[in-house]
Amino acid sequence: MEKMNSFLERGPFAGKDIGGVKMKKKKFLPGLFFVLGLLICLIGSGCGGREFREDSYFSIEVKDQEQLFVSNHNGSVKMVSTDKSYLEIQVVRRSRVSKAEIDKAKIDIHRDEGKVMVETVWKEDTPQVAVSYEISVPQHLLVKDIQSNNGSIFAEGVAGNVKTVTSNGKITLKHIDGRVSADTSNGKIKIINASGLERAKTSNGSIEVAAEKLADGFDLNTSNGSVTLYIPQGADVDIEASTSNGSITQEGLSIKSSRSDDNRLTGTLGKGGPDVHIRTSNGNIMLAALEGRDLF
Repeated sequence: MEKMNSFLERGPFAGKDIGGVKMKKKKFLPGLFFVLGLLICLIGSGCGGREFREDSYFSIEVKDQEQLFVSNHNGSVKMVSTDKSYLEIQVVRRSRVSKAEIDKAKIDIHRDEGKVMVETVWKEDTPQVAVSYEISVPQHLLVKDIQSNNGSIFAEGVAGNVKTVTSNGKITLKHIDGRVSADTSNGKIKIINASGLERAKTSNGSIEVAAEKLADGFDLNTSNGSVTLYIPQGADVDIEASTSNGSITQEGLSIKSSRSDDNRLTGTLGKGGPDVHIRTSNGNIMLAALEGRDLF
């Protein structure tokens, strides 16, 4: 022990300042642990690393029947209706790398033949930047397309035949005055009270749809998750539902089945009408009456 202490006092670390810790007798090991811990935090961006953030605001006058297109990379899009006559866009860009990294994601807003285009443009491939949008849409502006490569999409109260696509995130659409579609590769989908529905598709997540109006047929498809469809008891539709690994149940609906077993149902509600196709590879399917549900 005396030899070890003598080495620490007179050895190569004696009197040195490493990581702000003076190498003295009986303090060498704690100091070394401190330096190693600090390096691990810095390399792993842990220990509450700093977040760089930049907020932007845009206000745009729009004309009747113009169409809105939004395309984002790596972040969420939230869209709601407003009584104002102009379009409001709030953007937040975040990065844990640097302020310069934020500048690699540019917000581009322009018009093109009746279209209002809002886009996140990357100046370099895959910068480490997250971009989120909150957009207030006037009632006379039609929403046409909302896309994000990696983030959730939410829209409520807007008008237009809205196509929504994200590669990794949930999609929620509520009270849309128009026909909608929703596609995500990894996330759940919830559609409540749209004027029309084309399809909802996810490769990994549940699907929940409440449809008051059934003028057209639609498809609900998930590879891994449950599917729940709420429709009026008096609706006139033809239904085909199937699951590879799960069960199909009904609640409050009088569906006349031409084929029905544990994992497949073909039948008619009311007088029959538009075709509704429901498929899941791994999950249960529930068909239920819309009346009495607190879904809105």
